[in-house]
Amino acid sequence: MSLECPLCHSEAVMMRNHAKKVGGLVVAIAGFASGLAGAITGAEIGSSMGLIAGPPGFAFGGIAGALIGGILGGAAGCRAGASLGEVIDDNVLDNFHCRDCGHSFSLQNHEPYY
Repeated sequence: MSLECPLCHSEAVMMRNHAKKVGGLVVAIAGFASGLAGAITGAEIGSSMGLIAGPPGFAFGGIAGALIGGILGGAAGCRAGASLGEVIDDNVLDNFHCRDCGHSFSLQNHEPYY
């Protein structure tokens, strides 16, 4: 059974997911920054492991450790932000939008209002 608009009963309903998108982006940026801050440790570990290969290994290991720390922090932040945004979309915002009549509604309160 597909979702229909409570106002015009059209099945041309789409999810907007504004909070999920914004939350994912904002927390991904914060997670990336946090990951880069923690990447100093990753760079130190990468550099020490790269010493086995000499000076080029030291430099490459440090850069790789920093990048991996930033990427992992950003990915974890994006996932957390998207999850939080999904909760906000589902419980606070009118997350559904009818493409036919323009009505916005949520599943919790899908009584038509004018």
